[in-house]
Amino acid sequence: ATVSVLYCQHNMADPTPTAAANPAPQDDNSRKPDTRGMCLVKEEFVCLSGWTEIVEQSYERLKNVHQPVISEEIIKEREALIAKEKEDEAAEQLEVEERERERAEVEAKRSALRKKKEELGLPPPTRRMCCLFGQSDKPCTFGGLCKFLHEDDGMTPCQYGARCSSGHAFRDTEVREKRPGDDIPVSKRQKSGRGMNKGKSRMTTRIRGTGCRPTWDGEINFMPPGFAKKWRNLASANWRSGEAMTTEGKWCDPKEKNHLDWKNKLYLSPLTTVGNLPFRRICTQFGADITCSEMAVADNLIRFQTSEWSLLRKHESEKNFGIQIAARNGREAEWLGKILADTDFDYNFVDVNCGCPVDLMTDRGMGAALGEQRNREKLKGIVKGLHYQPKPVTIKVRIGYDERNPTLHTWIDQINDWGVEAITIHGRSKRQRYSRLADWKYIYSCAEKCPVPVVGNGDLLDYSFFNEKLETGDISSIMTGRGALMKPWVFTEVKERRHWDISSSERFDILKEFCRVGMDHWGADLRGVATTRRFLCEWLSFLCRYVPVGLLETLPQKHNERPQAFVGRDDMETLMGSDRSSDWVKISELLLGPVEPGFVFTPKHKSSAYTVSKDGQKTIVEDENSKIELE
Repeated sequence: ATVSVLYCQHNMADPTPTAAANPAPQDDNSRKPDTRGMCLVKEEFVCLSGWTEIVEQSYERLKNVHQPVISEEIIKEREALIAKEKEDEAAEQLEVEERERERAEVEAKRSALRKKKEELGLPPPTRRMCCLFGQSDKPCTFGGLCKFLHEDDGMTPCQYGARCSSGHAFRDTEVREKRPGDDIPVSKRQKSGRGMNKGKSRMTTRIRGTGCRPTWDGEINFMPPGFAKKWRNLASANWRSGEAMTTEGKWCDPKEKNHLDWKNKLYLSPLTTVGNLPFRRICTQFGADITCSEMAVADNLIRFQTSEWSLLRKHESEKNFGIQIAARNGREAEWLGKILADTDFDYNFVDVNCGCPVDLMTDRGMGAALGEQRNREKLKGIVKGLHYQPKPVTIKVRIGYDERNPTLHTWIDQINDWGVEAITIHGRSKRQRYSRLADWKYIYSCAEKCPVPVVGNGDLLDYSFFNEKLETGDISSIMTGRGALMKPWVFTEVKERRHWDISSSERFDILKEFCRVGMDHWGADLRGVATTRRFLCEWLSFLCRYVPVGLLETLPQKHNERPQAFVGRDDMETLMGSDRSSDWVKISELLLGPVEPGFVFTPKHKSSAYTVSKDGQKTIVEDENSKIELE
């Protein structure tokens, strides 16, 4: 549900003076805001007006209390860097203005000289031969607009010798003496080092805070030295030409692999961007049993893109870890399977993404497109191709393209023959994306036909939901994604069978821990702090949807219910309940210090978060390229 009325529930009783003088007889409830589809908050915490000012006042009080978790040296270094950048920009602007002034003076002198020659009746200056004339059979690209000559008019021998940039494209009856360098082609002369840049070294930018680079404490799955070069050579010989792979690999029989035991296990969904390694460490601390990497595209892995291979890293605390792959065909999967078999990576299973609804992926034949009938054989080839690596293969699917006509039940009984160890069913269609509730009845009907263990996915947010779904249908366990983003302590609630009324100070400590492990992963220098801040704000765009248990009128909170505007039990709880992106940046400042001037955060996902402009107009931030204005 979008937040078209999130935190903007003003007093709807705003009568005109005439209406106030003669109020119409009606029930008091008709003057209250419409709370249908909302997560009701206790009356003493509801805020009907002035909520923005309350949040800003809470932040002003908090920023004088909390100290950033980063060192003072990094803060001072950042301030010095910002000051230096401002000085450099000012100096560069002055230099540009000086060059423009000099250029204008030269042009004025030339113009005056031309006018004077015209007044004296002097002939115009002799034009030079076009540099493109005589070098090739192709005509000049400038055509009639070219200001140089294109035909022989009896020019004198070239006076520039080896430095000539026109390739001696002249014709003259006089033959001059040959000079050194005349036989050197123009392209060779340009590469020989002659010119204005000779002897001038380029300016390089050094990463500041080199002593605060990532420590990668406890992280594994790093690519061994020389590994990428070895496989790049094989790829250049086979992959680019489209031929079959010549490197021998052992196909592993799925029946001989170690089987997965996911009965009643808590599975953290693979999440793009927000499911990074520091966030998975937080969830593991709260009791997540199974974790999975962010989605990695097989083609990028085969090309050995460093950023893509970094997604496969894991922390030693992740005891049951999987790698999620998005592939287009069985050929890509076979290549990747043989590459993974040649590594010493520590993982427990490989998951095939068949549920990503993003058009960028489905248009390329990946994600949810693999569940369509025309791509069914491709999915089968991908699963079999990944069996060239020694770990079990699982798949994560949706119910179909359209929720009104689901198709998963028509082919789910075939996956055992493909070698699938387990399947995760997201109870939404590709068309739904993440809107409306998941169809658990359809998940149960598919589980009855499925010959392998089934993991249900959709709408888990409390322990009662977990117990109810496991008791109702024949499923092994439940996966959660957005539920863990809203409240990562949901794993603790499920295992301890309780609703945890977590305090704002405990939640703030969780954010501190995320920043600490984030700087271990991305670094504690300026670049690492900036990266940690961006991913922290991405997480806060989900975390703000949580309403504390002590404020709820009825338990539990549900995914499809919008929270009412509320004032928390303390300033931090109020600030954390804000869904404005500017307030997420303020929370990051309490943890990581002030941001750079002009820093603006836009959530990568469609979180429907809005910002309030100076004139009070609200703007929903849908994604990086689109904004929707609210009336």
